[in-house]
Amino acid sequence: MLKIFMKVGYYLHRYLQGYNEVLSNDALCEELKSKFRSKAIYHGHKAKSLLSRF
Repeated sequence: MLKIFMKVGYYLHRYLQGYNEVLSNDALCEELKSKFRSKAIYHGHKAKSLLSRF
């Protein structure tokens, strides 16, 4: 049961990482670009940490 939650968390963080990367590519303001990039990096790290626990 725990593995199911970890997989859901992994896919959620991967989705949010991609979503924030797209937003950072489309943002016009540099402040927003850096904000979305940092969120994408955060979700990438969280996804990698969940993947290592499998």
